[in-house]
Amino acid sequence: MSEIVRELTREELGAVNNMLRAENEKLKAELEEARLAVEHNRHVAEENQLKYELRYRDGVIYGMKYALRCNGVSGGEVDREYER
Repeated sequence: MSEIVRELTREELGAVNNMLRAENEKLKAELEEARLAVEHNRHVAEENQLKYELRYRDGVIYGMKYALRCNGVSGGEVDREYER
């Protein structure tokens, strides 16, 4: 129950310090890697959103072209109507 507490020697403190510094550098590297992954994923998501918007707008344009071309009447019927 009662623990014996002793002070660390200078060498032991140096070893613990070096171990903590190494762990800190490792964690910094992992954090940078995670930050780069998040940035890449954000960029990919933006590209996908822009592609979606472009496809949607292309569809609207093609629909408008079709509506203007057809307008519910075939070309032959329009020509016959004006010939009368």
